[in-house]
Amino acid sequence: MDLPFLELDDPLWNLDMTQLTLFIDSGRIKREVKPLEDIGPSLVAGKKFRLLIDRQWKDANGNPLVGSFEKKFLVTSPDRTAPDLNSWWLTSPKAGTRQPVDLNFHEPIDHALALRVISMELKL
Repeated sequence: MDLPFLELDDPLWNLDMTQLTLFIDSGRIKREVKPLEDIGPSLVAGKKFRLLIDRQWKDANGNPLVGSFEKKFLVTSPDRTAPDLNSWWLTSPKAGTRQPVDLNFHEPIDHALALRVISMELKL
């Protein structure tokens, strides 16, 4: 697969350099944008892919990894439907308890994005 990931100047490592975040190039996913039109999609529905992190990669200290990591996955069709906010439901905890608020989306939601854009205000 050619150029599936968004190439960044600064790789997205967590603070202790144990986790690297890879982004599929959004220009190869979004409709009517040049990279998708020129190169085609990064991922194709119905195809199987394998992500392999070879043990020869070096860690933050320059040492080889303990072992290789492999993740296989099957690509499904793109979800081009915007989330329906009216289908979400919220369960409030009972007054005076420390139970959590439960927000159900009825479909998978990007966890990191949800943490950034969903907020609640306590009204007494």
